[in-house]
Parts: sequence; structure tokens; C-alpha cells
Amino acid sequence: MNKGEDWTIEGVRDWQSLGEDADEREVTAALAWAMLGIGIGEISEKTFSKVVTRLREMEEVNGCYLRMRAEDGSFPLVPIHSDAIYRRIGMRARVSPKTDQQFRAMIKRDRLQKELYEAERRGESA
Repeated sequence: MNKGEDWTIEGVRDWQSLGEDADEREVTAALAWAMLGIGIGEISEKTFSKVVTRLREMEEVNGCYLRMRAEDGSFPLVPIHSDAIYRRIGMRARVSPKTDQQFRAMIKRDRLQKELYEAERRGESA
């Protein structure tokens, strides 16, 4: 990664084609943000499973990172598909790594905050 870059796809097979397609650029940018959230700085064969697992947990608790055009013209938030993540093996991002313990604690905290927020919206007392 060059100085000043927050993320790069230069290590991805046929990375130039990802930059030529607007939808692919959206996926890449969303995945860069997701990597920051999950605390994993590289997508590789070795980290792929952990990236997908952590991303699904983050999406479940905090919502999705990716907006894609729907047939009705809207831009809903949607999950980043595993195939799209695998396509980006070689992608790297400058992130603060999170150990499994740190990630678990963060998810636990976020889940609790979500539950409290939802209870408040329903008018329940904590």
C-alpha cells in the first residue's frame, strides 16, 4: 500500500476491471469500510472465511455497508455477497486490527445498544 492510501486493490487479480465498472467500485468501497469495522486489513485465502463471518455479524447488528440500485430505482442497503468478497482476494486496507476477543466484545456491546434502542422505541423501560 502506498503512503497515504487507506486501501488498495492492486493485489487483486485483474484489479483494473473492478475500477472500470461503477457497481464494482461501489462494492470495493463498501468492503473497504467493512474491513475497517471488522478489524481485518487483508482479504486472502487464509482470512476469507473470517472476513465473511465477521462481516455477516456486523451486518446483522449494525446493518449493511453496500448500497446498490434496485429495480425500482431506489438504493437500498444490501449484503456484500461472498463471491464479491472472494473476487477481492488481495485487497488490503489500513485498519486497526481486532483480535477475536476485541471483535466479540464490540459485537456484544453493539447488540446490547441495539436492543436498548429498540426497547426504547417500543416504549419499554430498561
